[in-house]
Amino acid sequence: MGLDLVRAGGVLGERYQVQHLIRSSPGLSTWDGFDPVLNRAVIIETLDPRNTNATREAFLSAALRSARCTNHGVIAVYDTGTEAGTAYVISESVRGTPLDA
Repeated sequence: MGLDLVRAGGVLGERYQVQHLIRSSPGLSTWDGFDPVLNRAVIIETLDPRNTNATREAFLSAALRSARCTNHGVIAVYDTGTEAGTAYVISESVRGTPLDA
């Protein structure tokens, strides 16, 4: 699998449908996705598998801490996982103007 694990049209975690790339930066990609089990749009963030184990653990740990936050101003984290060395976070899909715009 390797680096081509996550691609438009693919499935991640035997569940999440990867739709299209929103943004990519060195080591991290953000995708529009769909969760067919709960019938809702999601955001999929993937960490490049070439990152170190420490980076992968920090990425997933931050997502788990964020998942504990329950506030309307915080994007909800629904799931995390690792597949073929690629760590991923599934979160609420929120539309609007990016804060950096």
